[in-house]
Amino acid sequence: QYATIQDIQKIAGVGKDQARAIKKEIELKVLEETGKVFPNGKVPMDRLVEHLNINISYLKKICNI
Repeated sequence: QYATIQDIQKIAGVGKDQARAIKKEIELKVLEETGKVFPNGKVPMDRLVEHLNINISYLKKICNI
C-alpha cells in the first residue's frame, strides 16, 4: 500500500538520492491536493505508479496474470 525509499529505488531503477527526490515530489503534490501527510518515509504506491507512468494493465498482460 505504501512505498519506501528502497521500493522507489527498485521500481524506478534509481539511486537513493533520486528516490528521495521522487518521494518528496509525490509528498508535496499530495499535500497540495489533499492536505494529507503520510507515514514517515513512505508514499502511496498508487501515487508512485502514477508519477512513474507505469502501465499496470500492460504488465499484467505480458505476465499472463
